[in-house]
Amino acid sequence: MNLSKFKQKCELASKICAVAAAPAIVLSTAAAVILFPLAIILNIAAGNLREKFNLIVRNPVTLAFLLFFLLFLIGSTYSTGPITDVLIVLRKHAKYLLAVMLFPVFMEEKWRNYAILSFIGGILVMLVASYLRTHGYLSWGATGAVEIFKSSIDFNFLMAFAAYLSLFKIASASSRYRMAWIIIFILIVHTVLFRSMGRSGYFIFMALMLLFFEQKMGWRGLIIAGASVTLLFVLAFSFSSTFKGRINFIFNDIKVYQQNENTSVGLRMTFVKNGIKLIKAHPVFGAGTGSYVKEYSSIKPTPLDLNVITAPNPHNEYIYIGVQFGIVGLIVLLLFFSIPLWYSKFLPEKEKYIARGVIVSIMLGSLSNTCLSDITMRHFYIYFIALAFAALSTKIKKSSK
Repeated sequence: MNLSKFKQKCELASKICAVAAAPAIVLSTAAAVILFPLAIILNIAAGNLREKFNLIVRNPVTLAFLLFFLLFLIGSTYSTGPITDVLIVLRKHAKYLLAVMLFPVFMEEKWRNYAILSFIGGILVMLVASYLRTHGYLSWGATGAVEIFKSSIDFNFLMAFAAYLSLFKIASASSRYRMAWIIIFILIVHTVLFRSMGRSGYFIFMALMLLFFEQKMGWRGLIIAGASVTLLFVLAFSFSSTFKGRINFIFNDIKVYQQNENTSVGLRMTFVKNGIKLIKAHPVFGAGTGSYVKEYSSIKPTPLDLNVITAPNPHNEYIYIGVQFGIVGLIVLLLFFSIPLWYSKFLPEKEKYIARGVIVSIMLGSLSNTCLSDITMRHFYIYFIALAFAALSTKIKKSSK
């Protein structure tokens, strides 16, 4: 085999691995951890590195990724945390540095389409397995009464985004396939609102429905989406004991917060309250990379929530970044979200919808979870931002000729 054929095979293999990584995000963390770097390594082995490098550095979204990782790299030089915590956090966020090499993999539209369909395929496997689990036919991989393969938070988050993708497919598919997408959408919505316990998924679903119809129909779409989502929430509250119970828990936890902080919502409120205190202690640059656990554990008097948790986690990405990097970190985080959001308007319609849906999902999810540190959501964000903005790199390539 000559060198040229070897490089072609590496190029093809990298794209196949990248497409296979989409369902892996949904179904198998171990597979995702393997396929992500493998796709990048094979893409590098395929050569043509100068052209790929030029496409990467000209893409403003890849620069946002690099800036975000640079924040953690600089923060490691003055961290108050132990070196082990610094290295753990650096290792997690190094994925954002490596992610820029995923952009060239998705340069061709057909591979982006394969990846989207592959992701939906993974969602369908999860959906079928979830229904089988509910009826007692499957126990392997179960994480709850309905949830399978992923925790309830990740499960419903992914389902909510899949509902958004299905809506786009309904609007853009030919009449031959539209009914199939409608059925898929109905099954996903039934799972998101009527079956799953993932509360953040409820609100992400609502936000994505509003986003979709606003993009399609402007303010009329917002009215239609608002009315539709309200109706769905009323129906879910009336006919789903799971949905009703989870919503009631939110209000009950808030109601008893002054007397009992050790509830799901109460702990999150306490994390935010104490996190703000820590940010005030190091307001500009924070306490450095990997400092959150050490800083939180040193609060005096010792927070009550440390009696029920072993590793403090603020369940809020903004607080997590603010404690480590202060106001500077929060500015970088907002740039990390706002730069791709701004440049999404230059993307083709499909990629634009994907980019905006991903960014809005993660921004909202980060209010109640550390999404950019969570392994599933981290892979999700990196993957779909790389996929969507590869189309911007394609446009840059054409304009430079």
